[in-house]
Amino acid sequence: AMGTDKRPADWLFRWTYWHPEKDSVLAAYMESEFPGSGYPSHRLQFSVGTFGDQNFVFSLYLSRKIGDDTYHLLKKLQVDYNLRF
Repeated sequence: AMGTDKRPADWLFRWTYWHPEKDSVLAAYMESEFPGSGYPSHRLQFSVGTFGDQNFVFSLYLSRKIGDDTYHLLKKLQVDYNLRF
């Protein structure tokens, strides 16, 4: 992670790589944003502070199924507004 989003106009950038092998993790224990086991994924997050303890988080998820010869890329964009109290 680079930066911080604690104050207004501060920004934070974070990259996460997730590579669960096929059938290596039970669905109940997976992170809900990632598609599941057998899908190596990248998560790019950009966060910007707004007012006090509030921030916007923009997340882009890029995933590809292991063994997929068509190279079909799954894309997901998520926007969150967080309040800390």
